[in-house]
Amino acid sequence: MPILAIFANPHDPTNYFPNASQDKLSALSALDQARTAAQVKAFQKLKSAKVVELPNANHYVFTSNTQDVEREMKDFLKTLAEFKDR
Repeated sequence: MPILAIFANPHDPTNYFPNASQDKLSALSALDQARTAAQVKAFQKLKSAKVVELPNANHYVFTSNTQDVEREMKDFLKTLAEFKDR
């Protein structure tokens, strides 16, 4: 079964830590990227998965990157029609 996995990688840390110093934000971003990369790699191992990474997006990627998510979903839905016809 086809899978679409969209990840914010790394997330935009300013959403969660608006008053943090640049050094702290950089450290948080690096930690987040490492954690998210592990999730991305797990999905990439699945043959039927399409993995999309959106850098510096919000956790709610559909609000911070609406156009990107919409485009990826439309493209993915087209492949489902093709998958169904097999």
